[in-house]
Amino acid sequence: MDQKSEVAAKTVAELARAGILPRPVPGVAGPVQELRKLVRARHQRKRIAMINTIRETSTKTGLGCRRSAGPERRGGRSGPGCR
Repeated sequence: MDQKSEVAAKTVAELARAGILPRPVPGVAGPVQELRKLVRARHQRKRIAMINTIRETSTKTGLGCRRSAGPERRGGRSGPGCR
């Protein structure tokens, strides 16, 4: 066990002894879990389709990508239409 893991284990043990840690929440199983997976996959497909539409439109119109003034500008590009 490395030093960071050992420190983390000691900290968790102290918090558990003090009764500070929250009780674990039971996971969702069965049909509800399957429904969540389906909804998540559908949402992801819609998001990807929307991003692709934005990229296609910005390419066709020649708008290009939005420039950012933040630290993520290192690559010179940002926004959903740039990659």
